Amino acid sequence: MNIMNRNRKGFSLVEVVLAMGVTSFCLLSTLALLPISLASSRDTLQKTTAASIVAEVSSDMRQSSVTVGSGASAYQASPRFQINGSAGTSVLYFGSDDSFVNATGAASPVTGNWLYRATVTVGTTTSGSTVPVRILVTWPAMADANSSQAPANYTGSLDISTAVNTLSR
Repeated sequence: MNIMNRNRKGFSLVEVVLAMGVTSFCLLSTLALLPISLASSRDTLQKTTAASIVAEVSSDMRQSSVTVGSGASAYQASPRFQINGSAGTSVLYFGSDDSFVNATGAASPVTGNWLYRATVTVGTTTSGSTVPVRILVTWPAMADANSSQAPANYTGSLDISTAVNTLSR
């Protein structure tokens, strides 16, 4: 009697080993891309948050009252962030829970668990129609905790230049 059936179908040991090798190579290649995609996702989230901060700050500045005087514009502080509208720099720190602190002119360095720093520089105008505004958002916020100096140490930044209309409201 013949114990081995010659018509039996299946995979040989060599075929199984080759298939496992190809599968392992594809799986390891895919897993190697995981840290890159996580870093890209984190960077995108940080830039989106910074863009949101810029939008909030510029919207807040556009809501402040402006009166045009002789040669210079006079602003009231913006309603939410209390940004001084006259020429100069204001510094804001933002947290993860939509909290913020205005550290403009603070005598001591800001402390706390702040994530983003917005440095708002209001320029002067000669035409009387618009005022240039530069909004620089940097992260992490506490890399440069001294609010009286421009930020120099940071991982990421978003720099936007815009203008605020100075027509009387």
